[in-house]
Amino acid sequence: MDGVAFIDGKPVPCVMTLSQVQALFPQGLVGLCECFGGRSHVFPDAEGTVHLKGGASYTLKLSGATKWPSQGEGKGEAQGPCAWVPSLSTSTSTAAKPIVDSMALSNANVEDEQCLFRSANASSFCAEKSVRDICHSASPPDAILDARAGKVSYNLGMASSLAEDDAPRTAVDCSGELSFCLPLDGTNDTPGKHIQDRVHEYVFLPTIAIRIVDTLEFQRLRSLKQLGTTVFLYPGATHTRFEHCIGVAHLASQMVRQIALCQPELNITRADTICVTVAGLCHDIGHGPFSHLFEHLVNRIREGKRIKGTWHHEQMSIRLLRRIFSRINLWEYGLTDEDARFIELCILGLAPKSPWPTNVGRPPYKRFLVDIVANKRNGVDVDRLDYFLRDSLGCYGRAALDVHIPRLFSACKVLCYEGEYQICFEEKMALSLSDILNVRAKLHKHAYQHRIVKVTDYMVSDALYEADPFFKVRGTNGKLISMSECVEDEEGFCQLGDWVCNAIAASSDPRLAKAQSIIQRINERNLYRVVGTAMFARFQVRVTEESIREEILSYCMEIEADLVLRDAIDKTLIVSFVVITFGSFDDNGLPDDPINQVTFYNPKNIELGAFKLPRTRVSPLFLPSEYGERMLFVMVREEALADVVTAAFEAWRERYERHLGVAVPTSNRRKDESPGKGSARQKRFSENRDVLSGSDFVSLEEMQRQVQTAACEQEARQPQLQQQQQQQQQQQQHFQRGVKSARSPSCKIGNSQGEQTEGDDANNERVKRICTSPGRGNVEEKHTDTRTHEGGAVG
Repeated sequence: MDGVAFIDGKPVPCVMTLSQVQALFPQGLVGLCECFGGRSHVFPDAEGTVHLKGGASYTLKLSGATKWPSQGEGKGEAQGPCAWVPSLSTSTSTAAKPIVDSMALSNANVEDEQCLFRSANASSFCAEKSVRDICHSASPPDAILDARAGKVSYNLGMASSLAEDDAPRTAVDCSGELSFCLPLDGTNDTPGKHIQDRVHEYVFLPTIAIRIVDTLEFQRLRSLKQLGTTVFLYPGATHTRFEHCIGVAHLASQMVRQIALCQPELNITRADTICVTVAGLCHDIGHGPFSHLFEHLVNRIREGKRIKGTWHHEQMSIRLLRRIFSRINLWEYGLTDEDARFIELCILGLAPKSPWPTNVGRPPYKRFLVDIVANKRNGVDVDRLDYFLRDSLGCYGRAALDVHIPRLFSACKVLCYEGEYQICFEEKMALSLSDILNVRAKLHKHAYQHRIVKVTDYMVSDALYEADPFFKVRGTNGKLISMSECVEDEEGFCQLGDWVCNAIAASSDPRLAKAQSIIQRINERNLYRVVGTAMFARFQVRVTEESIREEILSYCMEIEADLVLRDAIDKTLIVSFVVITFGSFDDNGLPDDPINQVTFYNPKNIELGAFKLPRTRVSPLFLPSEYGERMLFVMVREEALADVVTAAFEAWRERYERHLGVAVPTSNRRKDESPGKGSARQKRFSENRDVLSGSDFVSLEEMQRQVQTAACEQEARQPQLQQQQQQQQQQQQHFQRGVKSARSPSCKIGNSQGEQTEGDDANNERVKRICTSPGRGNVEEKHTDTRTHEGGAVG
């Protein structure tokens, strides 16, 4: 093996010409590093030739995205990083040699679709036009030219079998001059760390991911609960964004490696794997306290201040990621600025049919990598897979996802459909994917948008809203800024966490008293009152939250025509829509089955290519009739106004009865005489309390004082009530003894008739005296008749 060297374990010739290097490394080659203790580095010479030691091993740690010089450029001149885009030539003089077997032809008319040729041993490679120009054979016989576009469009070839032996995969280049191994990057030798995870057990993170984890921007995720206020409903839902992001990074890395292993023709590099892994790691670093609640709070404050633009946490994720990269030398980890932009693209996602950016250093056929973390097509991505598992484990104590994740990844294949390379699944996985998306709807119904979670969301939001002008954190240059101002200051934003509620509650600032009272109500389970719920029969409705709110207020005025009362109700009334879908919508904006957006393939008939399942498919057992519901929650912040708002809501409900459906109950209804929400809550008002009117309306402080006074009076009357109860018990016992004496024989054998009559008269007098006691009513007549009957029997 003197004439053979090894690059990442793959045998290559010791002397490689420029054309051979171009075929092996189409992304470019900066240099090679000798492995196993060797310190030598090998670089191409002025003519692009690479000389290696026979039997030596090298690694591509010094590889980079470098453009090869074209025929008109000087050889050996360094070129700047650029995107390598495979070209297509349909000319017979430049077409590739037909060394492939049968290939699947896409049914889409694509104007600039590149050809990916596959060799006879199920391996393939992509070559630039400069390499294919030396080929002089005819076009592939399986090629079909589009009559309108005149372009050739191929799907990718069949994936290599996972049961192959360890022999290196080989392929023949277009010129037939070189037998080489495909440039598959080794991933087992990537330095990094293993981390124990509650869901995925041991997960591996590369060195750059560990470097990102050890930053303030990422460490702050330890103080952010993944599900926010859901912990007030499910005490076990205490997992954080920190562990979720690590889990997403692990799944993203596993999915990329699985695709790279099964489809080496995609030329997935180590940089691709690292970029997708980092995107999964950093996709949620822009979340604020209580996750999505903070996003709504900031936009609520910005709307009140008339600040244009809506703030989204994805924007902050990109800003914090750039802040991290500004302190990291990406070149040390084999990444470039184009890789950094590609990571941002993977975080934000790319909608179908959107133009492919030209500054990410990758060709359009690698579009499928963007769908791994944030899938804008159908929602099947590693982000959702992780939080489905993690959230169900935290809420229910077990993972509610019955699909085996490695099995799902092994069923993936990248194919071209409608001009875009997408992640497709085996068609038999359709039902498993439906189960995954069903879990999303169930978690929204029973956890994310549960009644208690919605109530606590509003209470925490109100507390933070009241505290925002007065509660400050340290921003850039030590400047004190409010929480809502932190979205414009990365330094201040990194200080925020769920701890802000505890800090507000423990503050001595009197201006935070209102916010502190709301937090105290949460801790004492004195929550806002849900006075009514309704479910619309149709998902699309013309009414809005504001219009329903105004109608309920108008009904309140009909019940009690008082402006003071209306203002009080206006401040305490909350009307909220709860929308639950499967995460997909059709062209008309209606909830749709997300499986309609998933592309499938048949591994037994790969020539069929990618396809979608027909919409006419029916499964009475597993397919729901509707894929979305819209619920209405009506709440009040103050218990004193609950009766008025309840009556108004029932009037509104009666008017729109024909537009409403019957919702499946998710909680037990309480009786009117039972205490308010929460098992630990006490009755705060008397049983005979009348509905408030404008004349007797008092402030909340006065109501609380009256309630405390009534409680003290009831406590003072407690001894008197106990004494009355004891007297009643004594009278009852006396009555029972009298009845027993009256029923017992009053004469003995040998007694005279006169003695028996005297005994009977004495017993009768005693019974009369007991029966005429208070509270005994008509018992006297009943027992007198009984004694007479018994006396007659005895006589």
